[in-house]
Amino acid sequence: MPEKNDQKNFDDAKAWGASVVRLQIFPARYASGKGQDVWTGLPAYLDQLETQVKAAKQAGLKVVIDLHESPFQNVVAQNPEFWKRTDLEENFCRIWSEII
Repeated sequence: MPEKNDQKNFDDAKAWGASVVRLQIFPARYASGKGQDVWTGLPAYLDQLETQVKAAKQAGLKVVIDLHESPFQNVVAQNPEFWKRTDLEENFCRIWSEII
């Protein structure tokens, strides 16, 4: 999660020869932990992500953002019903629009 990295992590990765880092993000899990829905918790989460991207850039690294969960709290993609949701595309497009 982006809030677990600091500048030293990125500087060390660069010193070890890395040129890119992948940041796995879990905004729904973060929001749930704060007692919020994903859309309410997302702005604060994205602020943390932006801090991490800037720190990686400062270290000379490129960043791949990995949305590592669905934008739905307590819903997993392994459940066949997940793929039948009528709001699936809308919510994935919405969250990626917010991220970028």
